[in-house]
Amino acid sequence: MPQPITEAAGTALAGPAGEHGSLYEADRVRFNRAADVMNLDDRARAVLSEPSREIIYHVPVRIAASRNPAENGRTRTFLACRVQYNSVYGPYKGGIRFHPQVSLDEVKALAAAMTWKSPLLEIPFGGAKGGVAFDPARYGPADIEALTRRLTFEMLSDIGPDQDIPAPDVNTDEQIMDWIYDTYCVHAAQRYHPSNAAVVTGKSVACGGLPGRAPATGQGLALALREWMKERRKDPGGLRVALQGFGKVGSHAARFLQDMGCRIVAVADARGAVASPRGLDARALAEHVRPAGTVAGFAGAAAISEEEFYAADAEIFIPAALENSVTKRTAPLLRCQVVAEGANCPTTLEGDEILAERGIDVLPDIFANAGGVAVSYLEWLVNRGTHTFTTEDIDRFLSERYARNYGIIAHTRTRYATDRRTACYIVSLGRIAEKIVHRGLYP
Repeated sequence: MPQPITEAAGTALAGPAGEHGSLYEADRVRFNRAADVMNLDDRARAVLSEPSREIIYHVPVRIAASRNPAENGRTRTFLACRVQYNSVYGPYKGGIRFHPQVSLDEVKALAAAMTWKSPLLEIPFGGAKGGVAFDPARYGPADIEALTRRLTFEMLSDIGPDQDIPAPDVNTDEQIMDWIYDTYCVHAAQRYHPSNAAVVTGKSVACGGLPGRAPATGQGLALALREWMKERRKDPGGLRVALQGFGKVGSHAARFLQDMGCRIVAVADARGAVASPRGLDARALAEHVRPAGTVAGFAGAAAISEEEFYAADAEIFIPAALENSVTKRTAPLLRCQVVAEGANCPTTLEGDEILAERGIDVLPDIFANAGGVAVSYLEWLVNRGTHTFTTEDIDRFLSERYARNYGIIAHTRTRYATDRRTACYIVSLGRIAEKIVHRGLYP
């Protein structure tokens, strides 16, 4: 397990994670494999081999409503980090997660993934990621707001509409993005300038967000699968889906895939798993999860074990929870034809090898779940006052970007006789490297 950034001062920030070392080391393996295959320019390889900046923050918060009464009235210091991986392709862009097991290694890997992700849909953003070792389930709304606002204050010199643009991630949502936006405005030189809203994406519509932003990651995942179905000449009506995670990504992906004709036959989250061979209605399940907080107990579905979930009869398996879920233990259990990665870094290196040996296709996270950052770009443009977009515009934008770039990745896969994940890296690295080569290195 990774060494967490904990609330205690002096905790180590890096450590091994998963069955094949750290998440960041796994990304290094994939990066270097692609760089070798494509013979990446040495200047680009040097620039992209490590993050530009790794920033640590100590965030003090006066606790008001902890589940542990002994904390109330006391000040706790939480450790946080922001990794700004690369900004050659555009301003740093990436979410902020609140989770007790956040580690610097994890955030570095996720920042690298963001760096490769945006170019795959031709989105002019670089890559960053942030995290706080904080469990929001232990604290009240006032504590979460206080932490968010103090974190924003600590990050003021590191974020900005043209510098680094945060977004929601695990355990963060539009309300937290609104608080970041408001705190930034309070300290901005031009407090009321409209473009201040571009400092963060994933905001509420009232604060400048787009109606299509919340479902965008799940929508992009469904669009990636649509292109896979076309390539493999699959009828959506004959495809069954097993979904791990039913939150911001999984619930929307389920709805889009159901509307395409697919049947959701198994869903799991951290508290349980349910299945029905007749299919689970995505909208009804979302209504159940809203108050219950879990898929467990959904009427008309059978409770199943974790192993039964992984072994569900389904042509499509979607890991849409946390990283390291398709592993050397779970990959042999899958009975699917394709793994579509809704989560970031859900498949370990060993898991990849097992999927390849078993002939199971993979739609990599850096392509499949890029819909969120794509629509964040549209929100950013609107906030800067340069564009307006309707829901139909957003749908068309995503559909066109996924269709065009799926074809480019497929062509690259054939050209280099490689797997789809490596082809995704090659396309992304090639687009970033072109800028690096033309711009040159200073001095």
